[in-house]
Amino acid sequence: MNVSKIAIIGSATIDTVVKGEESIRQLGGVVTYAGFTFRRHGIETFIVSNLAERDQSILDVLKGEGIQIFVGNAFNTTCFINHIDGFHRWQEMPVHADPITSKQVKDVLDFVGHLHIGALHPGDIEEEALTLIDEKNLIVSMDVQGFVRYKGDDRIVSRVSGNLA
Repeated sequence: MNVSKIAIIGSATIDTVVKGEESIRQLGGVVTYAGFTFRRHGIETFIVSNLAERDQSILDVLKGEGIQIFVGNAFNTTCFINHIDGFHRWQEMPVHADPITSKQVKDVLDFVGHLHIGALHPGDIEEEALTLIDEKNLIVSMDVQGFVRYKGDDRIVSRVSGNLA
């Protein structure tokens, strides 16, 4: 197990932050922020994500940091709109990328010792992809935000999978 190598799986996003009359667009998602953090601590970093082909150039900033990217094609790139009004904040997700598949995850599991799960919504990573993790002797860390967001039927997801709570 090579713990000096990490794979982060989840959506890279295009975020729009709206504050009053101003708005800015920026690269976001767990793969971005965790990717920068791990890489800047000297850890060889890989991300697994899905983006629309038209948006794949947004990953150039990650490549510039030395992050290795395994990107799948999706019809849409996950987008968030973050509204800030004083102390009030709310978020919209108008579109999302296709789920990350078990094949995409399997492609990186053999050469990393640490896997960081960075789902941004309950359907961001296929359940089958999550079950592969138990088959390997890896350090696993997780950003839970995507697993506790509301689904379309207003239920909170209480478990990530049968293998991970």
